[in-house]
Amino acid sequence: MRHEDYLKDLAQKLRWRRIDDDTVVDILREVASEAAETDTPPGERFGAAEEYAEQFERGHSLSVGFVAGTIGALLATFAAAAYVVSTIIGWSSPSLPRALAIYGTCFVVMILAVVAGQRYDRRLPRGLRT
Repeated sequence: MRHEDYLKDLAQKLRWRRIDDDTVVDILREVASEAAETDTPPGERFGAAEEYAEQFERGHSLSVGFVAGTIGALLATFAAAAYVVSTIIGWSSPSLPRALAIYGTCFVVMILAVVAGQRYDRRLPRGLRT
């Protein structure tokens, strides 16, 4: 695994442990510095990113990717629910093809929102980029 890939994986795992970005930057800087000093790949020096992240106490900070993914998924869910309500109260006529199209679109948007949020959490923090 490349050095940068390890750092990205570690950043994601730390964010999923609700560790704030300032602390994530500090941890990543320390890992990068130690790996450079010892000329040892971070995976060999610190172990798997997930296992290394578990050594740090869980925080209270929600990551941007988690918040954005959750909001996107909730909006898609509300859109599907709005269609159900509109058919119940008679604002739109129930149609199987229309329902399948709406629910399918909402499902795809939910999945894309969650995946995009996870990918966003895998980025290197600004404070680490040089």
